[in-house]
Amino acid sequence: MDRKLAGLNYLDTPVWVFDAQRCQCLWANVAGLRVWRASSVGDLQQRDIASTQSEAVYSLLNDYLERVDGGETVATWVTLDPAGTTRRFLQSHHIFVLEDGRRVLLIEAQPEPPVEEMLAFASNYSLTIGLYEMDGTFVSGNPAFLKIAAMHPTTDLNTLIRADLLEWPTLLQTQSVLVWETELSTERGRGWFRCELRRVTTHSQHSQHSHAQARRMRAILSVFDLTEERLAEAERAHNQTIERSLAEKETLLKEIHHRVKNNLQIVSSLLTLQANQQADTLARTVLLESAHRVISMALIHEQMYGVTSLDRIDLGAYASRLVDYLRAALAPATRVRVVASDVRVTLDIAVPLGLILNELVTNAFKYGGPQSAPESAPRASGGDDWDIAVTIGEQADMIFVEVSDHGPGLTESFIPRQSSSLGLQIIASLARQLRGTLTATNDQGAHFRFTCVNPPYSCQKSGTPSENGIEPG
Repeated sequence: MDRKLAGLNYLDTPVWVFDAQRCQCLWANVAGLRVWRASSVGDLQQRDIASTQSEAVYSLLNDYLERVDGGETVATWVTLDPAGTTRRFLQSHHIFVLEDGRRVLLIEAQPEPPVEEMLAFASNYSLTIGLYEMDGTFVSGNPAFLKIAAMHPTTDLNTLIRADLLEWPTLLQTQSVLVWETELSTERGRGWFRCELRRVTTHSQHSQHSHAQARRMRAILSVFDLTEERLAEAERAHNQTIERSLAEKETLLKEIHHRVKNNLQIVSSLLTLQANQQADTLARTVLLESAHRVISMALIHEQMYGVTSLDRIDLGAYASRLVDYLRAALAPATRVRVVASDVRVTLDIAVPLGLILNELVTNAFKYGGPQSAPESAPRASGGDDWDIAVTIGEQADMIFVEVSDHGPGLTESFIPRQSSSLGLQIIASLARQLRGTLTATNDQGAHFRFTCVNPPYSCQKSGTPSENGIEPG
């Protein structure tokens, strides 16, 4: 045997040859001796191994011997505790034939691999084992099984087995293994376990000095801890329930935005129909401007319906759509430039800000477009190819919206806070709501700039706004 196995001494992995029937280690390579801190195989044979390994362990090894001899691949996790140093190995079992014809186990033990690999082999973990007579009487168990026994009555196998498997002695005559799941008490509380019950043949010597073997049929119970797996499954199910609930709420919220948009468009259409029936020009203008204000809100809800995230809206994309709508409704020939950085705002700030933008752009079309400028008025310096410009950006936590035109500009007597214009009054009211500020200046035409704080920052960080939300130019 030494000659046949000599090459295994060069392996870094421990290897043992074990006679399962006689409970004796017959050979070990250098790495295998090192695990048990033994100087030789004889040193191992002189130790009282039975005092550290239960009869259930030897019965399990005999079961492995028969299963491997039958062509089955058996790989199991084991925990060894030589000299108080606990180490884990993944053991693979092979048949080795001795010169006298005996078939014994050759056990190769791979040291504990990385966590990822351990998880992959977790289903093979079979450290917790107990041995029973065929009437269900407890014989012995390894330390892990005895820990469960201290918390849960395991002395009678019939108290552990599932109700429909109580005829297990008969069932094991035709089935290689019986499997069921159950709850057991542990040091960590209640746990969920998978139990596997097999029939094994144990061997005992007739006397201390005799090698004659008595064969005895027994049952060995392997217990696999499924608690973490079940907790993970419960957590996944809980998370899936939450995800489904969130998806349903998001779908419902989008549907609400869609219906609000439709209702606002109906209101806008009614105002437009009413305006078209008005003979009075002023009344018609007032109704159409109100229709435009309603549309400015409808566009926000329409955009919220189409986005993937409902917490913020793209202010630049919204501004482009609003300006396109107003140009088509008021002055299709007007050249408009929209420049917007990536500014995202909540619905609470998007609606009032959209109304402010609607008023500023509408005023620019009415008073600053090319139809308002005299024929002799020169173009702005620099050759800007636009009549109205809208700029949207963000600096630190402040949003700014600028609307400029190349019209005749503001009169010297223009004072924003004293204006009786309904549009400026609406802006003043919304500016107070957003704790923002509007400034008006002349720069080769009228130039309006509105600023406010963008949540989630506190609006109070913007300072104290003017009394009516409008500052003079």
